[in-house]
Amino acid sequence: MDVGETSLFYSRRIGIDQHTAVPIIGGTRFFGKLNKTNLGVMSLQTYASDSVPTTNYSVINVSQDIFKQSSIGIITTQKYSRERYNGVYGANFSTPPLNCLETKTCVWEAPLLPQIQG
Repeated sequence: MDVGETSLFYSRRIGIDQHTAVPIIGGTRFFGKLNKTNLGVMSLQTYASDSVPTTNYSVINVSQDIFKQSSIGIITTQKYSRERYNGVYGANFSTPPLNCLETKTCVWEAPLLPQIQG
């Protein structure tokens, strides 16, 4: 498992290393909405397995509903392992296409600080 790279976030890859299952110790997930503000927080810890060290995956996403069907938000993902750390920070804006079809949405996401390692 290469802990040197993290995409903005794709939770289905947690616990998988090169098509092999890595056991998950446990984790927590919280999500909710208060008025027009959406909040999502998740953190999971995997066991060490063969050459794969125990790793923590965390993500926080906050977005604000604007206009009728649009939102703007920020996201951060963190990946901690034995001697490596990787963090990605980003912003996103979601709006219906210009032709205002209610069944489709355009999403633009851009990492603000693509990789921080220490």
